[in-house]
Amino acid sequence: MRMSGDSHGVGVWALQRIRGRHFGVHIQTEYANKHRTNKQGAAPVLGNSSFCELAALSNFSFLEGASHPEEIIARAAELQLGAVAIADRHTMAGVVRAHVAAQRQRMRLVVGTRCSFLLGADEEPTHLELVLLAESADGYARMCRLLTLGKRRAGWTLDMDANVAAVAAGIESRTAARNASACHLWLHDLVDASVQSLGSGEPGDGSGHGSGRAPGADRPLAPFAIPGVQAIVIPPDEYGAMQPCFLESLRWLRTVFDDDRLSLGFVRHSGPDDALRLLQLEWISSEVCVPLLASNNPYCHDRNRQELQDILTAIRAGHTVQELRSVERTRAVDRAHGCAHRGARLLPDDARHLVDGDGMRAVLAGVPRDVCDASIARSAHVAQRCAGFSMSMLRYRYPREVAPPGVDPMAHLRILVEDGAAQRWPAS
Repeated sequence: MRMSGDSHGVGVWALQRIRGRHFGVHIQTEYANKHRTNKQGAAPVLGNSSFCELAALSNFSFLEGASHPEEIIARAAELQLGAVAIADRHTMAGVVRAHVAAQRQRMRLVVGTRCSFLLGADEEPTHLELVLLAESADGYARMCRLLTLGKRRAGWTLDMDANVAAVAAGIESRTAARNASACHLWLHDLVDASVQSLGSGEPGDGSGHGSGRAPGADRPLAPFAIPGVQAIVIPPDEYGAMQPCFLESLRWLRTVFDDDRLSLGFVRHSGPDDALRLLQLEWISSEVCVPLLASNNPYCHDRNRQELQDILTAIRAGHTVQELRSVERTRAVDRAHGCAHRGARLLPDDARHLVDGDGMRAVLAGVPRDVCDASIARSAHVAQRCAGFSMSMLRYRYPREVAPPGVDPMAHLRILVEDGAAQRWPAS
């Protein structure tokens, strides 16, 4: 995407326009007037204003997160955060260790995952990133089914030319298609009414299950997205948040996530025009009526882990750290001329680690205080909505016995074996 040379002048005009000179009202006031009400017909009351980080990645996000789940929990407790969510990419493998550490630290843990939903190979951006947080045991189960669907679909990509999802993901070989970290999801997977399509049936078996609903296929849909789950849309880098595809997808998500379960991540992408991008997010929040939720989108627990984070990014990109730093210098020059770049990038030394409430306000410096406070309060509100679920609630459920009532299972098994043996070997 290329912007005009006077984009900064346009940004100043837009700042004046959005923040009251022409509208006459503040953006958050306009949002409050347009926003849907809850079940009781009143706007949700946000009692706790303590900052909660709900989008942290651990090293279970392969070659992305640079900190162990235990380190994230310990640091969150040290910063006295209201809650912290471990939201690793396409997995919930790290939440078990995080749960044990949270019990030890007496820290409130929100269970989540981070999913990339394919929008199409020719779209900009090509993916929409959502952090999904479990509100209940039912929501947790549905998130697990969703991940199962995506991973099974990725692992059974046999016809590379015919599979649009594989082409959009840039998969070039069957070996890559079976990568354990691959996960192919479409936005309609969030509202597919058939429970069987979320994890049962064999991919490609012709049943329509397992392989998911093809785009445009005629299948009844649930009126709302997966219940018991909160969703946070992570805005794309560069200028992707202002692309029509992103805005249309966000509007669609707002219609399917009922009961105030959708938020827009208020994330600062470091750069010379980061203030303009925050302004864009303010405008999108008001226009689409999706509340902002403050997050530093941390990839590590402390800024001292930044060097390791750079090494992981370089490995993922297939370059050395020095080469990526050279690319960053080129990127900075091109960005000044309005050009956007794709691909892995090194994060600034002061970005993407856990911060407390004051640190979050410093990250959002330049944003009106009431907008900043509202986004921080939103994080506490969402964390409170997710307080109804904990990993401690999960119990092993022994399957229902198939033995007749009053008959011991082993005795019933013996009867079945003897009957089967008599049919198999009648002479004996």
